[in-house]
Amino acid sequence: MALATLRDLHIFAWDIDSAYLHGKMDHDLYINLPDGYNIPGRVGKLNKALYGLPEAAHIWHEDLEEKLKSLGFSPLESDPGVFLHKSDKGITAIDMHVDDRTGICSSEEEELDLKAGIQKFYKLKEKDTSKPFKVLGMLVTRNTHDGTLKLSQPEYIDVMLRKLELAD
Repeated sequence: MALATLRDLHIFAWDIDSAYLHGKMDHDLYINLPDGYNIPGRVGKLNKALYGLPEAAHIWHEDLEEKLKSLGFSPLESDPGVFLHKSDKGITAIDMHVDDRTGICSSEEEELDLKAGIQKFYKLKEKDTSKPFKVLGMLVTRNTHDGTLKLSQPEYIDVMLRKLELAD
């Protein structure tokens, strides 16, 4: 985001709906049936990764990486959670953290191309980055006119002040 601010690049942020449910299990995993569905001697077989499974994040990352590669993106060697795409239109970089995507690109057209490609696979919830928006618990406020970007955590600060009994 700092690079986007310095070079006046476009910032975008999305959430992917039910991210972990997109990853397909590559092995058999059985679970006890939930309360109300308990049938003695019966268990359920998971076909997809669920939140809370130790391997769910890895399965989801593999699924997303496969889709991004099909759209021409490559993961950075130094950070496999960051993907780059270079074209005649410019460059797009995406940072992924679970189901949150934050990215920068040279133009809105690049974002629209990426969004169209991603929506072939997943349902997105877009964040309006023209006004303050949240990413990973941080409030991001960008002023393109002044060339500034502010990161803050007002909710976290309030929680910590109350926890330490310093709120008043």
